[in-house]
Amino acid sequence: VYLNPDRESEPGAFMVHGLTTEFLKDKPRFSEVADEFLKFIEGAELIIHNAKFDIKFLNMELDKANKGNIWSYIKNVIDTLDLDKRLFADEKKHTLDAMCTRFGISLEGRELHGALIDTTLLAKAYIEINNRFSEEDVEADLEQKNWVRAPVKRFSLSLPKVEVSAKDEEGHMAVLEDIRKNEKTEPVFLRSSPTLKM
Repeated sequence: VYLNPDRESEPGAFMVHGLTTEFLKDKPRFSEVADEFLKFIEGAELIIHNAKFDIKFLNMELDKANKGNIWSYIKNVIDTLDLDKRLFADEKKHTLDAMCTRFGISLEGRELHGALIDTTLLAKAYIEINNRFSEEDVEADLEQKNWVRAPVKRFSLSLPKVEVSAKDEEGHMAVLEDIRKNEKTEPVFLRSSPTLKM
């Protein structure tokens, strides 16, 4: 589906996709097709070339349509740009054109970039990658999996070593005694452990 971007088609962009402002002005906005789009991709693993670029735009549009972000709807994203760079590290170019040329996939009809032809070419290239490499090779780079998600913050299990003074120890015991009296409950930590330096 073509979408109305609510902006003029810039000359540079027109040279890439050939879509004019006049052609797009009566097309639906993203918010009008968002539900249909989300139903189409629900539970899927998306294969996208240079996905970091596309996911930012998708999430921006989903947010404007009050639909959250793409991670609420899909299983995963594989970025074939990152994948190609890893599997063909000696190659200088990793564009979709370069991938297709490397695999002998015809670029006929791709004078302009369009979503349908680009996805058709990418599907062929991804199938070729899977034909040439084992599943373990394709999925070996775990950093590529779910790369767009916010990084998980992991905390060290080692506690900072801070000496507890006698005054701190007395204050700690006073707080516990206060809890025992006023809350009518037994504190979990009745006293600080001399072996635990916090």
